[in-house]
Amino acid sequence: MMNQKKLFAVLRLVMGFIFLWAGVDKIFGLGFATAPEKAWLAGVSPTSGFLANATEGPFAPFFQTMAHNPVIDFLFVAGLVL
Repeated sequence: MMNQKKLFAVLRLVMGFIFLWAGVDKIFGLGFATAPEKAWLAGVSPTSGFLANATEGPFAPFFQTMAHNPVIDFLFVAGLVL
């Protein structure tokens, strides 16, 4: 039972680091998943790529209206980093 708890603790830390890294990369554009010219600090919306182009189905217009919204951008990056 103790090994299982340790495994879950390690997995939780690893997943947390993955989301933290994705958030930092979106903010600063470190060149891994986000190019420097597409960073949030360069003025590009971090939600625009997915919400504007990759949405399909009956709720697509709803999600597409959220693209380029500064509040949604902040909540998205905060969710990744926190």
